[in-house]
Amino acid sequence: MNKSHGTLLEAIYAAEFKLGPVTFYPQAGVEHRSSSYNNYFYGVTPAESAASGYHAYQAGASTNPILSLSLETPLSEHLVANLTLKRKWLGSAVSDSPIVNRKTEDMAFVTISYRFK
Repeated sequence: MNKSHGTLLEAIYAAEFKLGPVTFYPQAGVEHRSSSYNNYFYGVTPAESAASGYHAYQAGASTNPILSLSLETPLSEHLVANLTLKRKWLGSAVSDSPIVNRKTEDMAFVTISYRFK
């Protein structure tokens, strides 16, 4: 299950603000990825380099800042919609990899939840 034999640790602080029916959850945090974790996902072995044309790369550990915002709004008595937007700034151990072409990682998702009362 843990083929990288590495670790990923994340610490997030979240606040809560209501504006009418919408609840906002701004979040700030940091993620730490060990060198084993990064190398498994972003490293390029000499054999992979020969087969792909990418230069060989050994990734180190990285610490990545994160900002996120979640919005929650009721749709009915039991249904709630959530929207989450998240940006992570990748450390140089990841962004310097020849298989990575960005210095940020963005994520967005929408969920609909049923709340039992």
